[in-house]
Amino acid sequence: MSKIGHSKRLIYFFGIKRSGQHALIEWIAKHFSGLIGFTNSAQSFPLQSFRVSHYMNVDMNKQKEMRDREHYGAEIDKEVHFITYEDIHRKVDSLHEAKERIESVDLTRLVGTCDYVQYVACIRDFYNNMASRMKMSRSRKATTCAPHRYMDECNQWWISWAKESMDVNSTFIWINYNTWMQDRHYRRSLELRLGLNSRYPSRADSHSQTEIAQKHSGGHGSSFDKFTQTHQQGERYLQMLDDPEYREKVLSDDEARDLNLKIFGWTLTHEGTRYSAEDAEGRQAPLQAPR
Repeated sequence: MSKIGHSKRLIYFFGIKRSGQHALIEWIAKHFSGLIGFTNSAQSFPLQSFRVSHYMNVDMNKQKEMRDREHYGAEIDKEVHFITYEDIHRKVDSLHEAKERIESVDLTRLVGTCDYVQYVACIRDFYNNMASRMKMSRSRKATTCAPHRYMDECNQWWISWAKESMDVNSTFIWINYNTWMQDRHYRRSLELRLGLNSRYPSRADSHSQTEIAQKHSGGHGSSFDKFTQTHQQGERYLQMLDDPEYREKVLSDDEARDLNLKIFGWTLTHEGTRYSAEDAEGRQAPLQAPR
């Protein structure tokens, strides 16, 4: 390595797969004008090696030149460097353990030096998260084990994640993806917590949920691209309500149901009826999946 690069800010970003982390990262990145490094889905604790997936705020020819020149990203000065972890419960028991492992070793050779580090985690509601995971796993044939076992594991990952998000002593900056999509005041509060200068307040205020999702469509995009043309981000689960596996593995999970109600203010019954914390008896008519 010819030189050690420097980043003004290093952000470790954690999320369950299909919970909106790429959209959130792109939204955060829009607040910066300098070079941004993005390392997607780092796989080990502590980091052993990884490759910078791509750079932001630079033209494609320059990006290719930088990627060909070095492997890790540690040689290049950046304003921000994002490193994302997904589904960490395959590797560690908690976010606390993940952070401890990251901080237990000197990562200068991999990420360079930095002025300060932020640890960020996001959570999306259980029903839309699982609907998106199930839809994607089927379209990509991406499961490495039997579908029923895979969804059982996903449920437990989400439950563990939800419990960590409710820890008032957490040292992570937690982002509620659903609220971020819907509430411009919440987005303002996140900017303050993350130390971001708002660069486009009028545009952020005027965006609908669908427009925000389309504008910040990082990662692999939506599992419901056609469906989202007529439905909001928070209603994707509607398409899965008649799905036998979704009903058996998702709608039947009582622990996830209770946690979803506490965190997001609404949940679903075994039959797919949506009800809120203010309507805890679930007397609304069931929401039907589109035909």
